[in-house]
Amino acid sequence: VSKEMQRADLQLWKGATVKIGIEEAMEEDEAASDCVEYVHSDSGLYPLPIARNCKSSHRTKIKNKFQFLGKFMAKAVLDNRMIDLPFSQPFYQWLLSEETSFDVADLKGIDPDIAKTVTHLQGIVHKKVKLDSDRALS
Repeated sequence: VSKEMQRADLQLWKGATVKIGIEEAMEEDEAASDCVEYVHSDSGLYPLPIARNCKSSHRTKIKNKFQFLGKFMAKAVLDNRMIDLPFSQPFYQWLLSEETSFDVADLKGIDPDIAKTVTHLQGIVHKKVKLDSDRALS
């Protein structure tokens, strides 16, 4: 179930898609059409953002999938079982109510490329504020 929750066609997670062949198809040397796409991220799984103009039916489907995931995780905790879902650090913190908002440091655990861009933009803003406050340059 953990592996199936990582399928790319569920549209639950942010990350790159990786094709993995089905065992029966690999044994029979069938075409790549029998491959299943899964989501993989080096920093862990984080929920895929939903567009503001998303249809309510799609939003409901996503919500139902996360509700199932929550029930699945709760049952695993009750049964003292491990779940093989590699969540990102910020997502774990949010699940455990340790964090209510995210900053740039958390963004590194979600998407390192975006975090690098935001850090660069913050540096530019800092330089602009410094230049604006320097009276000798005005």
